[in-house]
Amino acid sequence: MKKTKLKIKKLSKKQIIIISSILLIVILIIVLLSSREPYVGKIKDGKAVYIDRVKNVTVYPEKNKTLIEFENNEELIDNCIISNEIYDKFKSNDPLYNITIKDYSKLSNLSAKENYNINKSLQLKLVKEDDSYTDYYAMTCGFKNKKELMKYTKAVIKRIDFLKEFLFFFILKMRWYSAILEMVNIYSIYSVSFRTITFFILCIKNI
Repeated sequence: MKKTKLKIKKLSKKQIIIISSILLIVILIIVLLSSREPYVGKIKDGKAVYIDRVKNVTVYPEKNKTLIEFENNEELIDNCIISNEIYDKFKSNDPLYNITIKDYSKLSNLSAKENYNINKSLQLKLVKEDDSYTDYYAMTCGFKNKKELMKYTKAVIKRIDFLKEFLFFFILKMRWYSAILEMVNIYSIYSVSFRTITFFILCIKNI
């Protein structure tokens, strides 16, 4: 009887280890999938081609500013436009954007457009007064929550940064190419001139 009990205990420990290992693998897969960057587009012929969800992207290099317009598929609410500045403020949990929609709508510097969008969102019951402004903003961008909005915005900004680097190296390459061509042209001119002078000297000698 004692031997049988020991066998059952050992088997139970084995099962616990196997189940724990499987659970750990599942958790790791979930973490990896959730942290994976969403697909927002690709670089084609030196240009960024975005998915339909990304309606428009405007870059102002001199101001170091990027504006991203996301499609929200809501007829009565304007598409959201998030800048890299707002993205940074959302990322740092700026207190201004963590207040409720009710409190945010009372701000004196609120534009007529934003006031309309907030009121319309409340009327359509897309958001509640007690929801945070960031959750409302995510909804106007066509996302479920702030986390999803941040993931997509980050992916677009990374794509823009990659394109900037690509263009920088392309321009640098073209400049080097132009410089080499210029050197070849100069060499060709001097080479032709040298051959012409040599031929002229030989002709004089023969005379």
